[in-house]
Amino acid sequence: MWNLSIASINCAKSWSGITVGLDHQSLLSFPIVFVLGKLSKKIPKAGGIASFMEKAFDSKAGAITSWILLGSIPIGVPAIALSGAYYFTYIFHFHLQN
Repeated sequence: MWNLSIASINCAKSWSGITVGLDHQSLLSFPIVFVLGKLSKKIPKAGGIASFMEKAFDSKAGAITSWILLGSIPIGVPAIALSGAYYFTYIFHFHLQN
């Protein structure tokens, strides 16, 4: 969700700022992908981020991370879809007829 807020901050100033926000999003995503790639190479377990937390801390941290990730899917995916749809309709002046 942090990357959506970066685009929103730039959009509040002007709609042309969306491209700057999306550029920043992609640049900030590279370190996360790099770290997850390194962790996956060192700990090749199918649990992903939750198993990394479990290995680093304890099983309770892994369970908490699993529940947070499970909760973020039904909330995050629709939020991304809606914000993308709003950007699309604004940029391309697409409106549904009533």
